[in-house]
Amino acid sequence: MRRVAGVWHVAFFAALAALGAARTVDTKGAIEELLTQPFGAVLLWLVAIGLFAHVAWRLTQGLGDTDRHGDDAKGLLIRGGLLGSASSICCWRCSRWD
Repeated sequence: MRRVAGVWHVAFFAALAALGAARTVDTKGAIEELLTQPFGAVLLWLVAIGLFAHVAWRLTQGLGDTDRHGDDAKGLLIRGGLLGSASSICCWRCSRWD
């Protein structure tokens, strides 16, 4: 089900790009353009809140062992991956802080 939702998101943004202006912009220009659109700021806030919630969820899974992966080698590796997922999003966000 997640893959289908992802495909729809990609298709939606591809359609927006195809129907939009033909000029190429960088990440900052794309965000500025999005902010000029109706509900653009709301959309960006929703994305930010979603990323924060995802990080909180991954930290809870990794530190609290909510999925009961256990303390054996395999469980610790899986939990480490969950913590790595959270930290990679945090590092990605902090590297883009302007």
